[in-house]
Amino acid sequence: MWRVTAQLLVLATLAAFTGGCLSAKGQPEARAMPELTDAWMPRPVALRIYPATRFVRTDDLATLDTRVELFDAMGDATKASGLARFELFDGPTKANPLSGPAGKLYRWDIPLVTLEDQRTYYDSVTGTYAFPLKIDSLGSIKDTVFLRVTLNLPKGQRLIDEQQVKTSW
Repeated sequence: MWRVTAQLLVLATLAAFTGGCLSAKGQPEARAMPELTDAWMPRPVALRIYPATRFVRTDDLATLDTRVELFDAMGDATKASGLARFELFDGPTKANPLSGPAGKLYRWDIPLVTLEDQRTYYDSVTGTYAFPLKIDSLGSIKDTVFLRVTLNLPKGQRLIDEQQVKTSW
């Protein structure tokens, strides 16, 4: 009786350390993987121009320090690959239909395709992508301009946001 109890104790201990799946010969049993075809995969479904987006002027050089956040279906920050397009308008756009026509001042296309692109633009501290967009001439920039950011994802999906940006000069 003592020997049977000791053997059962050893087998229970082994089962606990191996996940409880021992075959008759002491080898772990192969478990069937569940089907992952319906698994939820985090991917961006929304884009937001970060409110801290602003013009920065040093000497005669100016940049539009643009930050962009991507969110998954749970509302959490996420990363993505694609082509980011930035457009700066001197007036309202379709999403901001105030009076007056919108004239395009600048356009920047920035790829987010490679791992190096991600390392260049993603800021892990803020969970945003940071893009310093160079401005050649400050003469065309009014007190208020409109920024549109479009992220074209690999499967054709587009994420878009627009925001009014005020100058500080």
